[in-house]
Order: sequence, then C-alpha cells, then structure tokens
Amino acid sequence: MHFVVSSPRSGSTWLATALNSHPDIFATENRLFGNFCEVWPNNAGQRSVRITGDAFAEAMSANYFHAGLGWSRKQFIDRFLRDYCEFVESFAIRHSRKSVIVDKVTPYLGSSGQVIQQIRTCFPEARMIQLIRDGRDVAVSGAFDWLQREPATSPRRAHFVERVAGSRLTRFFDDDLLATWCRYWVEPSEALRLAPPDLTIRYESMVHDQAAELVRLFELLEVNADRALAERCAEAASFRAVTGRSPGEEQALAKARKGIAGDWRNHFTRSDGQQFCELAGPHLIRLGYETSHDWISSLPESLDLTIA
Repeated sequence: MHFVVSSPRSGSTWLATALNSHPDIFATENRLFGNFCEVWPNNAGQRSVRITGDAFAEAMSANYFHAGLGWSRKQFIDRFLRDYCEFVESFAIRHSRKSVIVDKVTPYLGSSGQVIQQIRTCFPEARMIQLIRDGRDVAVSGAFDWLQREPATSPRRAHFVERVAGSRLTRFFDDDLLATWCRYWVEPSEALRLAPPDLTIRYESMVHDQAAELVRLFELLEVNADRALAERCAEAASFRAVTGRSPGEEQALAKARKGIAGDWRNHFTRSDGQQFCELAGPHLIRLGYETSHDWISSLPESLDLTIA
C-alpha cells in the first residue's frame, strides 16, 4: 500500500478517481492514523463519526480483556493496529483484484506529524506522494465545502445556500474560518518537509495536463505508465465526466465545485491576504506559488457580491 498525502480540498478525490481507472491500482481512503475521533455535521444535515484506525484500536482496548492474552494495554493497541493495517491492505487487494493499493490521506488538524510517522513505521516500504494546491484556493474551496454546516444566520449561507434576494457580501471569509484553513494547508506540508515524499504532484499541474502527472505517478508505483492509458484515466476523472459541467462552471454546494485553479482571486480581500501571509506566507513562497508578499497589494479592500 502506498499513500497520497495532502491537505483537504487539494484534489485527492480527483486523483484517486483517476487512479482507479488503472487496471492495477485501487485507490481509497482508509483513515488509519491520527488518533482522531469526533462527531461532525455533514452536508446532508446529519451527523457522522470521524474516527481513525488507531483511535478505534485505543477505544477497543478499554474493554478488551488483553490481560488474558498476557498483553499490556499498549501491547494490545500496537498489535491490534498492526493486524488491522494488514487486514485493510489484504481486503482491498482481495476484493479489488488489483496489485497496488493507494490510500489518500488528508490529516485532521494537529495530526499530520503523527500520521506521517505512523505511515513510515507501519509501512516502511510504502511510496509517499505529496499532493499540493495553492493554499488560497484550498481555503476558498474549504469554505464552500462547509457552507451547509454554517448556522442559518451566517451571511455566507444566506448568500450562497439560501440565495436571499438582496444579500450582499463585502468579505467572503471571517478570521476564524481563514485561520482554520491556513492550518489545514500548512500542517501536512510542514510534516512532509521534515520527512520528504518520494514524489510531489501539484493540483495546478493536473489542471494543465493530468495525464502527464499520472505517468510520473505510475512510474513511481512501477505499473504500466503508457501515455495513452494515462490519458484514458485522466478522461474518466475529468471535471466534465464526473460532474457533467465544464471547468469554471460553478455549482457552489457541489463537492467538485468549479474545477479550476486561481479562483481565490475572486474571494480574497486585502485584509484576507494580510492574514494569510501572517499565518502561511512563508509556505506560499517555499512551495513556489509566490516569490514575495507583493501579491497582497493587488487585492481589493472589499468585495461586492450581491444577489439581485
């Protein structure tokens, strides 16, 4: 099993969809590591449990009679998690009938370092692929993805979900929302800077030529990397094939909302740019999305998003 690690809203589902069209690759999301367990509201207005495999092992240990096996609680957790990882891998291979498994990983806040360390420990032979996207686009996409979870009094919800006539937004973000998505973007990148990946793929490069990026990935995974096959995989996962819409044709509440790069320019104010630079500016430059903080000067003081 190999791993694609990214922040949420960076194109990991898009990439996994393309990988699943390869005859030798099965891509999925296992959420093995991070020791995380919470109940979250989902976009259907319901609540769902988000739990990682290691958190499940720890929960099992509270009631399991591990002393009867001659184990301490920690020994039980370690062995249970190891066997669980082996089961997840063999289950995917057996039922997909494919030889290569790719787990897409978007770590929960505060868990990126632990996730990378556990992958390296439990799967020492695994290839690690980093998927990155401009953090400003990540923040915009994340804010849209959370729209339906916001309270009815939220100006963003009134504008984009309820479509209230006459509603007007002069700012898309609020400070807390932007700060949260800055953390979601920075943490996986920082963890992988300390444990370098085997390959880095950019969302923007996939927008330009996903087939070329797939060829690089197929070569790393030592599967058929024929360009024609990569083009078929890319076409099966294209924005039009998945959504029925053209790239740039927006549907605010869809998981695949717009399918382009650079949409952040339509949603950032100057104060947003300043806050982003304070929290994530060095990463924006280190990853090559900007060469300085001068991009802030081109941003408007306020937005004028109005529903007639």
